[in-house]
Amino acid sequence: MTDADQNTQERPDPLAFDDYRAFLRAMVVWLKATDTRFSYRWFAKRAGFSAPNYLKLVADGDRNLGLASVDRFAKGLGLDSREHEAFERLVRLAHAETDAERTALTDEIRSARAATPVHRLAADAYDLYAKWWSVVIRELCAHAPPGSEASWFAWAVKPAVRQTDAREALERLERLGLIRRDGDRWAVVDPKITTGGEVVSLAVRNFHRSMLGLAAESLERVPRDARHVSGLTVPLTESQYATLTRRMAEFRRTVLEGLDEEPGEKRRIYHLEFALFPVSEEVER
Repeated sequence: MTDADQNTQERPDPLAFDDYRAFLRAMVVWLKATDTRFSYRWFAKRAGFSAPNYLKLVADGDRNLGLASVDRFAKGLGLDSREHEAFERLVRLAHAETDAERTALTDEIRSARAATPVHRLAADAYDLYAKWWSVVIRELCAHAPPGSEASWFAWAVKPAVRQTDAREALERLERLGLIRRDGDRWAVVDPKITTGGEVVSLAVRNFHRSMLGLAAESLERVPRDARHVSGLTVPLTESQYATLTRRMAEFRRTVLEGLDEEPGEKRRIYHLEFALFPVSEEVER
């Protein structure tokens, strides 16, 4: 989902957004096009704010919207009870301080979306990353034998997943245009995928948590000759940290160069996780 490209010909629905400011900007465009009375001053008077440009300041990111002001914004925008509730969730999501809070609110948002006819792609994009095996199944599609169904993918993923999970992942990947049926085989499609938006970004963070957890489990679950786990603990200045992260990004871009397909050779899907994080407070040398 892209916040900036919402269709403003129809009334914006807060359930279709990941960010309350993006919803406000879309509502301003829609109100300007559909209500000749609308102005920032008109909104402020209707909502009970003394500052005539308060809506603009919040929508543009110059002011934060407090939870105590949600009801007045809903009144000023003319939101019904369902829209009011959805808008409040977005504001609460912006105020959440931990990923646990964000995940709980995201689950509420997704449940509300599932019960309302809104754009399905956003939920699929979330699940693509929130459920780590979806990414693995996509890579397996390029190597699955003819006639492979969900049961084969459920077996091939390690640790194994339920057949229903594999089937849902295949359907999700098809809807997103990441795979397609090619006769009795699966084919991988390579569209441009963006992970923008707070909800999907949260899913990406949870994806990395899952993968880091699997990396820890692999120490016991996977034979030593089939895994490689190593680390480096080193003191870094701020500029050295920036240099190292740049080198890691360059390595990520080039890591697959020279790994040409070898026909007839067996292969398995691997995940390479990069992690560079502080394990101490700042100290003088």
